[in-house]
Amino acid sequence: MIFSDFSKALGQLGDSRFRRVLFMGLGLTIALLVALTVVLVFLLGLVLPETVSLPWIGDIAWLDSLASWALVAVMLVLSPFLMVPVSVAFMGIFLDEVAGAVEERHYPQLPPARNVTVMEGLRDSIGLIIVTVLVNVLALGMSFFIGPLAPILFWIVNGYLIGREFFHLAAMRRSWA
Repeated sequence: MIFSDFSKALGQLGDSRFRRVLFMGLGLTIALLVALTVVLVFLLGLVLPETVSLPWIGDIAWLDSLASWALVAVMLVLSPFLMVPVSVAFMGIFLDEVAGAVEERHYPQLPPARNVTVMEGLRDSIGLIIVTVLVNVLALGMSFFIGPLAPILFWIVNGYLIGREFFHLAAMRRSWA
């Protein structure tokens, strides 16, 4: 059953509704991470002085530039870890559209799904963001102990979280209580 459903999902990747959600989620994720980096560099520039005077050395005028570039490097290193929770949060907003496409193509015999309200979707997305960030922070801490197996841990953890979110969305759409 899992392999059958997986092959159905792969077969539907060409669906314009799938691609739209994927590209919107990735685009918004990259935009948010770039904006966050720009804001952090700006705030760092407000905090750090333009020149620092050190005894026996004199004035140093490049410390703020060094700190800004270091922050950009840190954000580039953290981006693979931040991409998953942020993209899941953005894609969670649009998952109702994907679920509708799947049900229309593979389960046309089902009655129409109930509409999930914006507040329900927002509450669910916020909960998912919190859980995803906490679990990814735990996985990041564990990655220091498992070394080269860390990417596998992240795939397992995030695959589970995303699968759980998809299941929860389907349950929300199909619960009539």
